[in-house]
Amino acid sequence: MTLLFVGRGNANVCYLLSGEVYRISLRHQKLSRNNAYVQDNFQFIDSKIRSLPMLADVVVSMRLEEVFVDTKWINVLKDENILIDDSHMQCIVMPLLHAKDSTCEQLDHFNQIYRCSLNDAITWEFKPKWLYQSSDYCRNCTHNSLKGRDIEYCFLHDPELIIETLFAGRQVPEEFLDDILQYLQSSDSITQRLYAAQRFVKDDLSTLMTLRDVTCFLTWSRNTRSVKATIIDVDQKPANKLRHWQSTESALASFPGKKKAHFNHQ
Repeated sequence: MTLLFVGRGNANVCYLLSGEVYRISLRHQKLSRNNAYVQDNFQFIDSKIRSLPMLADVVVSMRLEEVFVDTKWINVLKDENILIDDSHMQCIVMPLLHAKDSTCEQLDHFNQIYRCSLNDAITWEFKPKWLYQSSDYCRNCTHNSLKGRDIEYCFLHDPELIIETLFAGRQVPEEFLDDILQYLQSSDSITQRLYAAQRFVKDDLSTLMTLRDVTCFLTWSRNTRSVKATIIDVDQKPANKLRHWQSTESALASFPGKKKAHFNHQ
């Protein structure tokens, strides 16, 4: 069976095998440590993320699978400079969330789309980042200004501006734009759900930081005129990331170009 490279994250790499995505942890240099992390992480996802009532039906389906480290996996692990000190590897296995024959088009720093040649199915991938916040400024908009990113829209505000900004000149079907806009304006949209989830766990920093870094997929079908939402990247964050977050928050708090919050947070 042939492995097909799918993508890479900061601490993982994904391959397609027999129609499913195998997600391999690269967080540690030793396979045995990655195996322990994957098992703990899978438990965290089930107990802390999938258990949230507003997200239970949109967290990507996944299973934990122990695979024998044969030649094809040995080559992958060696390419990633992982020390192979175990005969088996723990993988999180998930469905592929876009059509296999689709092409990917980067829209900006946080957005990309996958589409087939006939535009009958389009999948929009995006990271909405921090939605709920207790500050009087919008963390996303302020962080974009701090980083010098020319991003005027916000996932918390004005869905029409989001659609106009991201899809202007992209030659996507009008039906797609209409259906996606209607979805984003609904109270059941994935951004509204994530806002509610982040607010719900605001006193649980570990879970909150996970929810602030998820990736969303919205898959649209021309045949059914439906939009299906899925979230991935729901991993537990390492404790040492907290120092980075704290230093970023200090920089944002003193940044003169802070952007006013779009919601009246309580």
